Amino acid sequence: MILLVRRAVNVPGVRFGHNGSNAPPGVADRIILNLFERLSSSETGRLNARSQNRSTVMKFRPAIGGVGSRASFSLNVVPLRATSGYVQLFACLHPGFRRAAVYSATRKLARSKFLMSLTKVTAYRIYVWCGLLITAVGPLAACQEAPSPTPGPMGRIEVHDARFHELVATDAVVEIVADSFRWSEGPVWVGGYEGFILFSDVPANVIYKWSAGEGLSEWLAPSGYTGDTPRQASNGSNGLTLDSQGQLVLAQHGDRRVARMNAPLSEPTPTFETIADRWNGMRFNSPNDLAFDASGNLYVTDPPYGLPGGGASSEREIPFSGVYKVDPAGEVTLISDALAFPNGVALSPDDSRLYVTNSEPGRKLLVYFQRLADGNFGDMSVMADMSNFPGDNNPDGLKVDASGNIFTTGPEGVYVYAPDATLLGTIHTDVRTANCAWGDDGSTLYIAGHMFLLRVRTSTRGDRFGAG
Repeated sequence: MILLVRRAVNVPGVRFGHNGSNAPPGVADRIILNLFERLSSSETGRLNARSQNRSTVMKFRPAIGGVGSRASFSLNVVPLRATSGYVQLFACLHPGFRRAAVYSATRKLARSKFLMSLTKVTAYRIYVWCGLLITAVGPLAACQEAPSPTPGPMGRIEVHDARFHELVATDAVVEIVADSFRWSEGPVWVGGYEGFILFSDVPANVIYKWSAGEGLSEWLAPSGYTGDTPRQASNGSNGLTLDSQGQLVLAQHGDRRVARMNAPLSEPTPTFETIADRWNGMRFNSPNDLAFDASGNLYVTDPPYGLPGGGASSEREIPFSGVYKVDPAGEVTLISDALAFPNGVALSPDDSRLYVTNSEPGRKLLVYFQRLADGNFGDMSVMADMSNFPGDNNPDGLKVDASGNIFTTGPEGVYVYAPDATLLGTIHTDVRTANCAWGDDGSTLYIAGHMFLLRVRTSTRGDRFGAG
């Protein structure tokens, strides 16, 4: 099987991953990335737990360079993955198919009792069959390779309150800007209308850059873990923002710190200075997202996602997941330890509210902390509970527009709440959605959704646009 896969990825003229070039992955690349790189995601662990007696594991190291060569992957030979690979393959070779919709459908297939009941032998036969198909159509896929991703529609717009019409048109289109990432996260726009967007691929330990003029390129690696010892965890950068001087500030999972890149954005290099990495002498878990207020204070969430073993990791020093303030002098203050998995963070336009999401199954919350007269924040208040919303994703990153409306990722896309906590509308994306950021002239919402970078035009404008 490994030979079949290597034959598939070594099709002449096909670039696997980005391989240091400005060219985006081609169709054949997407097939291999979809089949193999995404198998190292956290979802694989959940599938293992459900099918321990019917799965087997293979170790695979790609024979060529590029994104996939940075680590070996454990391949879980389960019926879902084989079937998903085939459907993804078919979709890639038929551009009329909506890849995101196919991906969403195959993820739902993961929970099929029929598939999970198949024997190991049957699963392996499906797996090998997919490998043979990939090998057979690899040259055809190479012929279809395009110079850049073709934006395509996906998802839909759902209106819950008439005020949503003032923010997003009902016929707005969610477009695919780029794809083939392992887990896209933390986007931030740099510059004005002719600028570019940066975003993390957390498992790949890479930051990518996309602009309308130049397309997609690998911008910075490593982005979140600079050590030499391999780690079995989410290593890369997650949330990204800009400070008042326009320098890039990163939430680094692997290095367990908030850091500033010590290089101009025009010449990025993986050299960093630590802004904060400890509270009360104990190391952070794995900073996840971050946001500045107008006074230069930095707000940080610190769940355990980047630790080997998560919250049960032996490397954990702080026994809870905190929300922190880091002042301009570097002093770290705990705001709250009330959330098990604090994730996204943002502020209202006047800095009077600090919004945080909680990515805890069964307690999927959007909360806020009201600023008091002394400048500190009061107790936590729940603004929205998404625990019973359809979809299996958790709330994640969020942004606020100039009118104070909150655009937060959630179980089925981006949910838009008014400051009075009314759910105004939903931007459905068809995929697990991680974070968002305003771009272009401030009215385009760029969305990091699992393997995709998406965008949707809005009729509003992001708060602090151009300031991170």
